[in-house]
Amino acid sequence: GMEEDQLRDQALKELTQTINKYRTWIEALEKAEDEQREIDQRKHQEGLSSARDEIKELQKRQDEISKTLDRAQEQQQSTLGAEWPKARSQQNSNLAGTRSLEAKLRALSPRAGERIKAAAEQMQNVITKGNGEDFNLAESHSDLASRLLRQADSAAQQSQNQQRDQRGRRRRVSGDKYHGQPLFRDVEIRYDYQVDRRYREDILDEMQGEEYNSEDQQLLDNYLRKVVR
Repeated sequence: GMEEDQLRDQALKELTQTINKYRTWIEALEKAEDEQREIDQRKHQEGLSSARDEIKELQKRQDEISKTLDRAQEQQQSTLGAEWPKARSQQNSNLAGTRSLEAKLRALSPRAGERIKAAAEQMQNVITKGNGEDFNLAESHSDLASRLLRQADSAAQQSQNQQRDQRGRRRRVSGDKYHGQPLFRDVEIRYDYQVDRRYREDILDEMQGEEYNSEDQQLLDNYLRKVVR
């Protein structure tokens, strides 16, 4: 009758108001998430660019070390031996720089981090073989270290490109993914229907454990009690 229609209209009004408030809140949340994602991605790109600059510098220095050892077989042992302290000093410095970059790069591009780690191991081999006056093998390890540094730079570049591609393809999540489809006037109000109580209580429990301000808490609580019930 008329009383039931009035109750139905009032219920629809309350549901619509609650959902509209929730939609506005969710859209503000999505905007904040997008802004934070932009900041994080920009920092990641800047970190990769900085790391690649460091890799190029390490590679340049390693190539210089390789040149010192390059003609190991042709040069007299005594001549190369006299140059070894200089090469060893350069190699120790480059090894320290490579190890320092490894931890930073591993978080930005794991694949590039693995290449950097392998390059550092080859640099250590350069020192070991050079100290043993096996300059031919020392030169081979140095060349391999340079190759691994180039691979690290390539891997870091791929990580940069992949992130740019993902950023271009990313679709913003529609608010309806959070709060369902809009209400229509022909909705049926069923007073005897309830969502599984455990489902509702789980959401409420989780909500209580999160750090929301009082206004957000009230809005969420209102939505859950009136809509998810």
